[in-house]
Amino acid sequence: MRLVRFLQYALLLATLCAGFGCQTLVDLERARGLLFRPPPAPEIPVLTEEPPAELPAVAGLVAVGEELRAIPLRWEPVLAGNVGGYTIERALSEKGSFDRVGSVAGRYQTAWIDRGLDLFAKQEGGANLGDGKVYFYRVRAFEPGGQLGPPGDAPAEASTAPAPDPPEGFQAFSRLPRAVALRWDPSGNPLAAGYVVLRSPAARGQFRPLAELSGRFTTTYFDEGLGDLRVFYYQVAVINAAGGQGEPTKTKRAVTKPVPLPPVGLEVTAQQIGANELAWARNVEPDLHAYRLVRRREGSEPEIVGEIEVGTTTARDEQVGAGERVAYLLVALDRDGLESGPSAEIEVEAVAYGLAAETRNGAITLSWSPEVQASLAETRVFSVGTFGEREIGRSAAPEFKVPDTRPGASYRFRIVGVREDGSEAPESKEVQAQLPEENL
Repeated sequence: MRLVRFLQYALLLATLCAGFGCQTLVDLERARGLLFRPPPAPEIPVLTEEPPAELPAVAGLVAVGEELRAIPLRWEPVLAGNVGGYTIERALSEKGSFDRVGSVAGRYQTAWIDRGLDLFAKQEGGANLGDGKVYFYRVRAFEPGGQLGPPGDAPAEASTAPAPDPPEGFQAFSRLPRAVALRWDPSGNPLAAGYVVLRSPAARGQFRPLAELSGRFTTTYFDEGLGDLRVFYYQVAVINAAGGQGEPTKTKRAVTKPVPLPPVGLEVTAQQIGANELAWARNVEPDLHAYRLVRRREGSEPEIVGEIEVGTTTARDEQVGAGERVAYLLVALDRDGLESGPSAEIEVEAVAYGLAAETRNGAITLSWSPEVQASLAETRVFSVGTFGEREIGRSAAPEFKVPDTRPGASYRFRIVGVREDGSEAPESKEVQAQLPEENL
């Protein structure tokens, strides 16, 4: 008998394969699949209340609750009568209007899961089952022709899993540079799939979603790109695997770090030829990093003199010209790179040589400030001409008699101080002298 069945199967398979032009094992498998394809599921007939079916009511209906936007149902099969299947009806209240939400074919198909994929309005016009919502069900048998049997005496009640509770341990960390750090404990709800972070500029303002985080154990968020000394309010809510959002946490307030206060008390404490010494009051911030001294020359853009380490409240600017007018301001910097506003600006005129030229008895004598000369080792004297300048002498005193002058000639001069360490002070402004003709 087995051999006969095998030969029948082989003959049928060969015939089917020949019809499909099988040439490979893949073709053979395709033919076998066509031969043993399961029969199609029976179609649900058009269900009708009239005439009523002579079927008993369905018994043993159980609705399982606490599932995520789904409610599994099961019931006892109806053994009496000609049963073609069952239809499932749902309502929002025990005595409410029941609407058909699904059907199954076959006497022993006694389980069905309501996932809310029908178009029946479950809640506020929504198309899916909600979170933490209560639903009522009844199941009715129908005959193969579609005639419906009676419902059971009492509907089965079940509720979907509630929306997740807010996470515990929510904290917002203030005084960060242009940022706020948030953390919370992982949700204890196994249906939790992530979190939504909400932010508002006011405690009673509208909280808007700031970020959606995936993963039950993703419990930190860093809100960056904020301003200085800004106040924000935050909440966090858990999101379940279906996208449902639970109630948010209590509001937490956070303040971003302020910038340092502008330095005060900036003043010039001493001057030398080519140098200005400045001082200021110490800032009160505990995490100050440095001060930035800025110079502004007349007609030029501001330039940085230097950054002075915290703990020092003095600076020396050795890049000023003799008699040059400059302005200074100061900025404080903290360890996070935040900058204060500028201090009050001060203007100062640098020390000048006071160079002067005097013509007497057919000679030219140059003189300059004795106080300036006292800070120098010597002074170089230059004659300035059309094609450049040349050094014509040096002096350790605050005066110099120009040699080799000619009556009626016009001369221009400037001087450059030399310090004790050999470095040169800035050059002076030019002075001009005109010798009279000899017959005058």
